[in-house]
Amino acid sequence: MSDLPESRRTAARRGFRARIVLWIVLALVLLLIFAVAWVGARGLLAKRHLEQSVALVSSLRSEIAEGGMMPPRGEQQSSW
Repeated sequence: MSDLPESRRTAARRGFRARIVLWIVLALVLLLIFAVAWVGARGLLAKRHLEQSVALVSSLRSEIAEGGMMPPRGEQQSSW
């Protein structure tokens, strides 16, 4: 028997394994990029919501200072 077919088979296995490892690494890198993009997008959404609430709190404070608050539903205004 010749060593040539055996070495070709070993080289083919090595090349196949290298391609599998390459695809796995590529998939993991893409997954990491997706996760970072997801966290970044959610962070930007949270920032936008917090900035909107700051504006709402400002208007609520001014409304309270003016005494223009309506009593909660079901409650009657007290006469203090």
